[in-house]
Amino acid sequence: MKRVLTLLVAGIAGAWLIGPATSARGSPEDARTQGGGSSARGMSLLTEAAEAVYGQRYRGRQYVQVSSSTGSAAVVLEVENMPGRGLMVRALETPQVNGGTLLESPAAASSVADLDATTMRLLAANYNCAIVGRGEVVGRPTTVVELRRAGSTNPAARFWIDDATRLPLQREIVDDAGRMTRASAFSSLEIGTATPMSNTRAVLAPRRPEQNPALDSGRLDVLRRQGFVAPDRLESGFALLDARMTGDEVPALHLSYGDGLAVVSVFVQVGRLDTAAMDGWVRQSRDGRQVRVQTGVPERVTWSARGHVYTIVSDDHSAVDAAITRLPHDSHHSPGVLTRLRHGVGRALSWVNPFG
Repeated sequence: MKRVLTLLVAGIAGAWLIGPATSARGSPEDARTQGGGSSARGMSLLTEAAEAVYGQRYRGRQYVQVSSSTGSAAVVLEVENMPGRGLMVRALETPQVNGGTLLESPAAASSVADLDATTMRLLAANYNCAIVGRGEVVGRPTTVVELRRAGSTNPAARFWIDDATRLPLQREIVDDAGRMTRASAFSSLEIGTATPMSNTRAVLAPRRPEQNPALDSGRLDVLRRQGFVAPDRLESGFALLDARMTGDEVPALHLSYGDGLAVVSVFVQVGRLDTAAMDGWVRQSRDGRQVRVQTGVPERVTWSARGHVYTIVSDDHSAVDAAITRLPHDSHHSPGVLTRLRHGVGRALSWVNPFG
């Protein structure tokens, strides 16, 4: 089961943290002028973009930013794709990321709009698609494709698709309040370049360690019978993308859900939280449910219920809420007694934080 890596990880207040992302401009057309086939044409363009990300040879630099009401983060990436060898990335030095660091997390893949087959199915199921205008990114003419959640008139995302190569050159994700939560754009791009990236390189979305393979449906059903709650779907169209065990000292079931644009990670561990020892986690009520929250980018939410600890990680607030609503909660419970689970949660979350 291929994991859709789109956590990058929320709005962007007028400017990038590091600098202007690109010389992109658009001249939106009235979507109504596209006619009844606009949705099909827009989805077709996104499908071609999904193929171009891995099928087109290119090298370039991207700015990637995420922000939320409690924080923002940005990375600068050198990206290179060589068909047959894979997609590679190198992080440049910023105040938040050490130069040369591979972002072994959803953050890196989101920078190049990881539009795989699963993502496309979810996009088609959860969003309406239309071609809304023309634009330009790094001097290259583009077609702007907009996604709107079914039943909504507000944009959820925009993609600037290169007319010549079909590469997605810029992407913006917008929340329900109209705030930009995730954005990525090329600031320079070479097509078909034969000049290899420097030796500081690594494969994007690297293979998982063999000791933590993806769980098949049979093994996942066994864990469910043992008391692990692992829904096939969350609220708001989020579907289960991947399941695997992670961690050594305190194993956790790691579930990844997505709706085509956002991804949320859910960790399930046996035990209860030592809430008294959780410095930096604030008690909150979310939709009437008591949880502990660590604000920032990405947001982390944790609680214990029915003998298990649930921890959610996502840069998308609605994705977090979708998971909170679907997972178990106790009406009343005393503070947990297993301090080691607090450390286990931290260990399980360490790899999904691209900036910490």
